[in-house]
Amino acid sequence: MTDSYRKSFAENLRVISKLSNASLIDAFAQVRREDFVGPGPWQVLPASLDQPYQATPDADPRHLYQDVLVALDPERHLNNGLPSWLARAMELSGVKAGETVVHIGAGVGYYTAIFAEVVGPSGRVLGIEVDSGLAARAKKNLARYKNVEAAHGNGSAHELIGSDVIFVNAGATHIQLAWLEKLNLHGRLLVPLTYDREHEGQLLRVTKEHDRYRAEFVHGVYMYPCVGSREDTHAKALKESAEANGWDFRGELRLDPHNADSRCWMKTDRYWLRTDSAL
Repeated sequence: MTDSYRKSFAENLRVISKLSNASLIDAFAQVRREDFVGPGPWQVLPASLDQPYQATPDADPRHLYQDVLVALDPERHLNNGLPSWLARAMELSGVKAGETVVHIGAGVGYYTAIFAEVVGPSGRVLGIEVDSGLAARAKKNLARYKNVEAAHGNGSAHELIGSDVIFVNAGATHIQLAWLEKLNLHGRLLVPLTYDREHEGQLLRVTKEHDRYRAEFVHGVYMYPCVGSREDTHAKALKESAEANGWDFRGELRLDPHNADSRCWMKTDRYWLRTDSAL
């Protein structure tokens, strides 16, 4: 019976998350969320984060096929993420069959499994989770997927693989250069940039081209902080740039020496963001 709930769930995500990737829609219809989040009843949160957790009335899996966060550790506000946001981010990654994906912040592996379904048997997924308890659960949950490696580690410093998609599922103040170095040609890095630990920000998509990195903000975010990728100096630079220029950025990520001209959206000691037009 849950098959029908998952299909309706996937169709709802297609509409509200503006999905056009048929393989991604199918993956949400196939992967059983109840296999990842533990036995019910569950503590859930709707899309509005200013409400308290609500207990589902029973352990019927149909409650999981709503656009809700599911508590993994309510005391730490650790959740299995909001499906509508994750689905949209995956759509924006352009992930497709045969690709290699690194999922940083894999949690218990539910969305890692979605990636695995999309890339298929000819693709590969590396899921990295810094929390040892969640990482152990992810490894167990993902054991059935032959194209997935589940690893316990800090995704900001973990040894990565050459990737077509690197998806950081936690809020960072800056980009790790190692993430850029592991992108294949035409590979895409998606990282939520937030300047406060509890602040909204934007999802930055960086695409590796032959001679440059194209970059743009593509979607709003409200994210749990990314361990190892938060520094005060970068937070300050990000906040000042967002307040001065807004989040409407489209241009390039540059690694060459900074040229402080009117097209500089933000500079750091490691890279700078240059707009397509003067600010």
